[in-house]
Amino acid sequence: MTKKEEITGKFNSFFEVPVAAKIIRVGDIIIATDIKIQKIRSNKVKDGIALNEQEVIGLQARKFIIAESVFKLNELSKPHVIKANDPVNIIYASNNLMLKTAGIALGSGAIGETIKVKNEDTGNVLLGEIVNKNTVQVSGK
Repeated sequence: MTKKEEITGKFNSFFEVPVAAKIIRVGDIIIATDIKIQKIRSNKVKDGIALNEQEVIGLQARKFIIAESVFKLNELSKPHVIKANDPVNIIYASNNLMLKTAGIALGSGAIGETIKVKNEDTGNVLLGEIVNKNTVQVSGK
């Protein structure tokens, strides 16, 4: 006959998540050496934290991040490639037509974000999407 024993205790499961290897200041772009992997209890894993390194590498800190702390995704953003008052190329493309003119960024943003730009020739303020570090594409709407 098999003897049954009752075991009591506490079970803790862990996740390996990226944490800051050092202090990260506002505006810093996160690189691989800024990250280390640390085990944390599963009950400490909250929505909105990075679960792997690829989620944070290349992003910019929007807040001061203390060493050993987890990366909260709402405290990170794509790095700004255009800053307010930067000179930019404004392009308009539609079917077989492409127009390009010089402008000034009226806001800051990352690739894919929308900012206001001012056409240097006409003074008109337009809304466009950031294409790269010096180009904003506007639509004909």
